[in-house]
Amino acid sequence: RHPQPRIPARIDKEAKLSRIVTEGGGLSVLAERARRLVAHRVPILIAGEPGTGGAEFARALLEDQELHTPMSLTLDATQDGSEGELKEALRSLQFLADYPIKKVTPTLILRNVDSLTVDAHLALHRYLSSEDREKIDESNDQMPVLLFTSGKPWANLEADETIPRGMLYLMGQSVLELPPLRQRGEDILTLFTRLSEQFAEEYGCDAPKVTAQEAAQLLQAPWPGNVRQLINVAERAVLQNRRGTGTIASLLMADTDDEMQMAMTT
Repeated sequence: RHPQPRIPARIDKEAKLSRIVTEGGGLSVLAERARRLVAHRVPILIAGEPGTGGAEFARALLEDQELHTPMSLTLDATQDGSEGELKEALRSLQFLADYPIKKVTPTLILRNVDSLTVDAHLALHRYLSSEDREKIDESNDQMPVLLFTSGKPWANLEADETIPRGMLYLMGQSVLELPPLRQRGEDILTLFTRLSEQFAEEYGCDAPKVTAQEAAQLLQAPWPGNVRQLINVAERAVLQNRRGTGTIASLLMADTDDEMQMAMTT
């Protein structure tokens, strides 16, 4: 059994953020930094490859800071009608800043910001650079929490200019880069073991025993789907083990082909 990454003392051990921290790859350091940024109401851009869990990380941050309220908004820029929804959300944030509700902090999670339309960029740029927002910043009490996510690493966002450079830096006043799974070393084995034990309990069977060869294969796999792919592989490994058929290696080969095809078409 491989040691589990340390959970910072300030994070509730039963919270979603705690579970994310145990995925390793230096996420405990990122979580501590993110908590401080949210407390100071600094807009955060959470970047990373598809499947690294940016939206889940954002939701866990709000839960950690007890900011999930009826005023919490989550929008996905890939969805039809998201441009109109964003404009309405920004008007709501401004209204709540002008007429605050006691002990309620407005929050917005905007997913897949690299898919925003030109008009959505303009609306968001006006909001983020407005003088009214700067005035709110002076008191900080009713400053909205703004969390943006992208399924691209920061370097790609800067290079491809899908988001205009000025807009990108307004959203990314602070950038958190979630590490891809393939860079997390032995933490991959820790996470696979935890996931397979959870699925084994769910299905009422034994978790698969990972041989030294299979452990090496898990560490060397490219993981194009990142944590999302590992969850899928762990569940199917448990089901295979219950049936007494198949190997982890065969799952990795089939699943990696599927994930690579998905990445090429999105």
